[in-house]
Amino acid sequence: MIKLGNEGTKSAPRFYSLAFKKRVVQEVESGLLTRNTARSKYNIGGKTTVLKWCRKYGKLYNLGLKVNISMITETDEKEALKRRIRLLEEALSNAHLKIEAQELMISLAEEKYSIDMRKKTGTKQPS
Repeated sequence: MIKLGNEGTKSAPRFYSLAFKKRVVQEVESGLLTRNTARSKYNIGGKTTVLKWCRKYGKLYNLGLKVNISMITETDEKEALKRRIRLLEEALSNAHLKIEAQELMISLAEEKYSIDMRKKTGTKQPS
């Protein structure tokens, strides 16, 4: 059996080499071991030690990415959809107000300068 770290030692505190930590993380990330089986196999102390190593030396954390897994309940999803609908309705209302304002500006400009700025309907397009 190849010894990778401080296997078989029971004294505290334990110090593990960087190579050992990275090897354990690699085995966990590749799916060969779970965090708990890695703890048992290599006699690693502390329930969260391997998790901390995965966060510090793992692929996702080395890339600066964090995985955020959260449970979204049906109620939370409904509330989020209601908020989105409200925001979309407000945006639509604002768009309608903007169109009305533009139409008013065109009407005022047509009156003031006595020109027709709107596209005429029913005119033939040149071929």
